[in-house]
Amino acid sequence: MREFERISREAHQQLGEPSASWLRAQRNQLRRAFSPAARPEPGYRRWALGVALLLTGTVCVVVWLVAPKPAQVRPAAGERVLNAPSGDRRVTLADGSSLSLSALSLARVSTASDSTRCVVEVGNVRFDVAPQKGRLFTVIAGAFEIRVVGTRFRVTRDAAGVVEVHVDHGVVRVKAPNRNAPIELEAGDRLRGDDSGISVTHPAPSSSPAAAESATPNLDPQSLAPDARKASAAAPPSDWRALYRERKYAAALASARQLGVEHLLDSLDARVLSDLADTARLAGDSDLALRTFASVERRFPGTPRARDALFLSGRIHATRGQAAAARTRFEQYLALNSHGSYAIEATGRLVELYAAGGDPRAKSIAKTYLELAPDGPYQRLCRSVLSAP
Repeated sequence: MREFERISREAHQQLGEPSASWLRAQRNQLRRAFSPAARPEPGYRRWALGVALLLTGTVCVVVWLVAPKPAQVRPAAGERVLNAPSGDRRVTLADGSSLSLSALSLARVSTASDSTRCVVEVGNVRFDVAPQKGRLFTVIAGAFEIRVVGTRFRVTRDAAGVVEVHVDHGVVRVKAPNRNAPIELEAGDRLRGDDSGISVTHPAPSSSPAAAESATPNLDPQSLAPDARKASAAAPPSDWRALYRERKYAAALASARQLGVEHLLDSLDARVLSDLADTARLAGDSDLALRTFASVERRFPGTPRARDALFLSGRIHATRGQAAAARTRFEQYLALNSHGSYAIEATGRLVELYAAGGDPRAKSIAKTYLELAPDGPYQRLCRSVLSAP
């Protein structure tokens, strides 16, 4: 009996659920075959029943032949196929990282001495990546590539090829189709997209007066430097900031360009310049984002916005793989703002960069980080660096 149940389950997975209209047509056909009006004589009744059964069997065979079959995943050399056919499943890898697959999810994992690579074929997979010195952890989902050092995040890929990345803790970098630079996501951020486009969602901002002020629609003349307000009054209103708040970053950047990038860099105040830099970064123009942060530093030296620009530009350099430039910016930020809002993250990123380059200074910075944030997102990496010979 169990063998019949197994065959039944497999047939159900292959064929799927028949449509309601098909089932209704089959029921009506059987009713007609067995109704008294359709039984003028026994021979005809047997013939009608035979035809009905033959038609039903023929339809089932045709449906089985044309129905899409589940993808057959064959592991490559050194790969391990992970699935969760009937319920959630948690798998711990040799490097200490773990994967939690939701029911009906499918993934492939391969490991090497310096890297781990996971391909999410379909479903939902939650990752808890253990940071290790010099080790790369990469997740592939369709056309998207996610790189991490140590963090928790979820990757979902549905049957239509739509990919979602949710960051629970830490930072991940996503290479997306048609983008010339990776997109950096932090805790609370969510990316959703496919080959045709992407959208990025940030955590809801607080309802503080400062947040309300930053949500002022369009290009407020008061956000311009005094010497540019007159020129702004004669200009048509721009909706680039409204588009930015709606997370339509490519459209927001295109709208800002219509106003003239050079004009904006020389006229906007530090707060709105920071929004412009974020717009450029999320729209994939990291060069413009760096130019915008440089404008903040040049025009508003010594201000909190200028110090934040040091750190935020360092983030972009790190995303672009420009380790030396990133280290310089993080060090400059900490020298000016050792207790600032980004101080802990800047310290953790320095540990990451120095450890990746084999620099012995990583140990002393790791010790500082653990003193500042013993439970912070980089604490595993710091403990790993300190325990290394």
